[in-house]
Amino acid sequence: MIDFFVSILEWILKASGFFGVFLIALKLGLATFFTKIIEFRIELEKDKKLEDYKIDQLIKLKADMIAELILEFNKKNGDSNRLNKLAFDASLWLPKNLVEMMTKMLIKEPNAPHYKQVLAEFRVHLLGENERISPESIAHFPDPSQNNM
Repeated sequence: MIDFFVSILEWILKASGFFGVFLIALKLGLATFFTKIIEFRIELEKDKKLEDYKIDQLIKLKADMIAELILEFNKKNGDSNRLNKLAFDASLWLPKNLVEMMTKMLIKEPNAPHYKQVLAEFRVHLLGENERISPESIAHFPDPSQNNM
């Protein structure tokens, strides 16, 4: 009779031992699984932030080019070669309507938009409609020696 209880006890210990090993393996597997998910999410977030940073840098580069173009345009004795290069560069990436608006301003066509209007439209193109501002919101400090602006 004691042998019977001993064999049942051995069976329970073996079964629970197997089950215990199974639970430990399951826990390790789940831990590894969740660790991999967390690592993937962190990597994804890092990649997104890097991509956002690259986009921000590109926007700043384009904004700088447009600001330089308008500044060169408004100089009394501006460098026409520099102005041409900036205008050509901008015409390669700006949408058609903005290239046409910019060209009207640069050739001083009658009824051409003011450079602040052009800047405001470029801002919308670069930053989106939610970032629209009125041309009057753009600060400008004229150079007393120049009367072009």
